[in-house]
Order: sequence, then C-alpha cells, then structure tokens
Amino acid sequence: MLEDQPRDTAFSLKIRVPKKYWWTFTGQASADGKWVDPEYYNADFVNKKLRETEQTLRNIYDVLDLLYPDETITYDHIRRHYDPNSSKIVKAGNCKTIPSLEQIYHMFFEEKQRRKGIKELTQKSYRSRMNNIFQFFSKKQGIDTIRHRDLDLFEKWLGEQKNEKGEPRFCRNYRNKHLTLVYDLVSFAVKKDYLQAMPLVALELSYESSKPPQYLLPQQREKLLTVEAPSLVKARDIAQFLMYTGFSWIDYTNLKNEHLMDDKCWRVQRQKTEVWSMPILLPEAKAIINKYGGIEKLPRPDDSDLNKELKHLAEFAGIANDLLHPLRISDFRETFASMLENEFMLEQRVIQVMMGHTNPRQIQSYSRLMPARILYELEQWKRRTGMESLGAQG
Repeated sequence: MLEDQPRDTAFSLKIRVPKKYWWTFTGQASADGKWVDPEYYNADFVNKKLRETEQTLRNIYDVLDLLYPDETITYDHIRRHYDPNSSKIVKAGNCKTIPSLEQIYHMFFEEKQRRKGIKELTQKSYRSRMNNIFQFFSKKQGIDTIRHRDLDLFEKWLGEQKNEKGEPRFCRNYRNKHLTLVYDLVSFAVKKDYLQAMPLVALELSYESSKPPQYLLPQQREKLLTVEAPSLVKARDIAQFLMYTGFSWIDYTNLKNEHLMDDKCWRVQRQKTEVWSMPILLPEAKAIINKYGGIEKLPRPDDSDLNKELKHLAEFAGIANDLLHPLRISDFRETFASMLENEFMLEQRVIQVMMGHTNPRQIQSYSRLMPARILYELEQWKRRTGMESLGAQG
C-alpha cells in the first residue's frame, strides 16, 4: 500500500512503498510488469509480488467465469476467493460462520453415514486419511482457506513421509485418496452454503497401474507348505487355510463354526461389503481345521506379525526370489482366485459367488489368467465347433 495513503482494496500486499517510487501514483505508466521504480531498494521483490497477485486474481476470475457463466463476476466474488482470512459469508441476507476443517469433516461424515451407511473398515480408512490431513492442515483451519497451492504442498508432504525402514509411507494412489477427500470436504462446504463458490477446480490426478495378482503356482505352494521350521508352523498353517478358502484376513478372524454348512460349503457374510461368500470346503482347509480341533480354535495372530513371518516362510521355502513382492496375507486370496480359474477351470460367475463379489470385473483384480487356461479354452472351443475333427482330417 502507498505510504501515508488509506487502504482502499482488499488485495493489499501489506507492503509500504514511498509515494515517490510508485509509478502509477506519480503519473508514470507501469511497463513490463513494473509498478515500483527500480531505484527503490526493494523494487524487484515488490514488483514480483504484484505480478504474482495479478496472475492469481486473473486465475480466480477465469475460474469464476466458468463456474458462473450467467452471472456478472463482481469485486466481492473475487475478494471472497482471494482473502483466506474472511470468517463470514453473506447470502440472501443471512450470515454464516464458516466451520473449521474438523467441523466440516464431521458433518460430511455424518451425512454420508446417514445416506449410504459406511462399513467399519471404510470408517477406519477415513479416520486414517483425516489424521494425516489434520497433521498437515490445522483442525481449526477454516475450510475457506484451502487452495490448489495447499493441495500441491500437501501432496508433496505426503510423498516425503517415510516408515521405520525409510521407505515411502504412501503410494501415489493412496496420496490421491487424501487429495480427493480434501476436495470432497470443500465441495461439501459449498453444497451446505458455507462457501458461495467452489475455490477449487477439478483435480487432475494420475494413478499408478494396479499390480498383477500374486499367484502361487502348485510347485511354489508345495515348497511353502512343507517348510518344517518350528517357529513358522502357525504361519504355514494359516497360509494353507487361506489359500484353499480365499477368505480375507478380517473374515478369517471372524470365522465361526456356524459358517460351515454340512461340512461341504462355507457361507460367510463379508465384513467389508456384507455380501455372502460361499467357497467350498476343500481337503487342504479341512486338514487345518482338524489339526487345531475346530474352526474357532484356528490361530489368529496380529496381521502385521503374521506378514513378517510369511516373509521368512517364503525365504525358508526358497520361493522369495520368484515372487512379485514379499509374501503377504492378501496373496492367498489372489492365489485362491487364480487357482479356481486356472486349475479348477471354473467360470468367473462361480468364482464371483465363492469369493463374495457383486461384479465380475472384481475377479480380474484377484485372478491372474495363465496361458494354460487360454489353451484349455481353445481346446474346448475346438470340440464345441468340430474344428478338432476337421483339423485331424486335414
């Protein structure tokens, strides 16, 4: 602002410049993005800040023009998006205090729970993401202060977080979930009239391609399940049971006697989706039940401890170097699906029901189709069409 002059704009940089160095005040025209005479000791800094502010205001105007094509964009429209310290908005004569980020989250979560219902595992995922969001942003921070530059800094911060081994804590896809949640919270504030316009444009996120399922082939399973290390016996038995039932870890830990029907088929309502899964009872799984004296007596250690033991189990079995990544609990569900499709030759519709999925496309995330299954289908097609006999005649 000009020295000794009253402030007449909400876009002040709060930088004082003597009148004699301010070109537009002295009647000189600004040129090449310079409003302050270069003779002023801090001219470069001030002119840079002015150029950045001008570009920011132009960007805000462009966004508002797209959001409200039928309205005339006024000074107040731009000010409300530019000034992050504004604590109130006015609409239709009413005044609303803008809630904090934490308050908006609780309102957002409650409405989502009321409309669609949120499963316990999904709630846990939300809480985990919000803890990271609160760690970067302040819980008390007004929802109206968040801009794209904040999302850029947040994404950078997420990428810098490391685990105890010095490895990145969050993959790109999980970082995107954090950014999307922040965007959804701001959008919710607009929907509830705490903000008059959306300060963020649609996010342009890139995702890492999904990794192929980990399919333990018969020879790998045999090596794994014949390891005799005493300290790894329970991990080996759990691996065998999960590979031949396809249960997720949460469903396995909640497994009861009542879930087995006539000693032939499982009927388990999945904890994650409440969809029923109905895998058949295979001999390999039954052997583990008999060993421990019942379903409810199966070992159920902490999953993080089990994953560590599985890594050692694969090393003892000599298959660690052949795997796509260190052996973990989720690999057994993928192995089960791949085994049903490639070894049992079951149709995807049957696999879908056995695993408790509602969409056949979900099977593609678990099952890894092998060349042997493709050749099998080719032979079946030849028999159905009579091409096999024609080939023999030729």
